[in-house]
Amino acid sequence: MLLPRLFSFELAWAEAAYVAIYPDPPRNPLSRGIRAMKPARFYDELIAGVPTEQALGLRVSLWIVALAPLFVLRRLCTIAALSEAERVTVLERLLASSVYAVRQLTLGFKAMGALRYAQDHALRAEMTTPRLAPAPEDSGPVLKEPEGAVHLRVLDRAKLMASSSGQTRAANEVGPDHAAAEGASDV
Repeated sequence: MLLPRLFSFELAWAEAAYVAIYPDPPRNPLSRGIRAMKPARFYDELIAGVPTEQALGLRVSLWIVALAPLFVLRRLCTIAALSEAERVTVLERLLASSVYAVRQLTLGFKAMGALRYAQDHALRAEMTTPRLAPAPEDSGPVLKEPEGAVHLRVLDRAKLMASSSGQTRAANEVGPDHAAAEGASDV
């Protein structure tokens, strides 16, 4: 059983939701949003090209996002009838829902938009280029480290080999993890 293509009202829902998720500047640090990429048509073609079960899941995720204002804002309208700020609020609440299926279907919907958004080579290059953080006027530009960055310890093989030959007995007494950490450096 093949599901029909998206109806015009479903295309409007998808367009409205994706423009809220991937907006145009200035709300977006990238040079452009997803609007010009026709995300609703992409979603329609995606649904048409996958097996029925996956198409049904994609369509359900669209309907959850589209009808969420009824439950989130208690307003009798769809996502397409909301202002952009209200759409963002609805999507944020869906992604923070206590119902696992709602969170995951919304995240899946968002991920499908990311697939379309990242198809643009210029935007993909922008996404992968580190940005310079604003610095005090008297200093040069500073590369901003992402929030929550994790520093990995890189083991220096030469130090480990040199230290392990003379410290094998000590390493056995304190454990192999401690000995490995002595030859490690922060990155």
